[in-house]
Amino acid sequence: MIDTNSHEFQILLRQFEKGNVALFAGAGFSIGAKNSIGTDPPLGAELARILGKYPPAEPGALFV
Repeated sequence: MIDTNSHEFQILLRQFEKGNVALFAGAGFSIGAKNSIGTDPPLGAELARILGKYPPAEPGALFV
């Protein structure tokens, strides 16, 4: 069970409210989901292939 009164949780909550939190999940996180066109999102190797087409971000780049 999560202690919502803990100091750490309160820090995380404040950062979440400021928009400073990003969810990192593995490719399997979306198993069983459907995207906006009704197909399965890419998993594992296919996701890596797609992401590999894009250059790495510059240090300090902002993602929106």
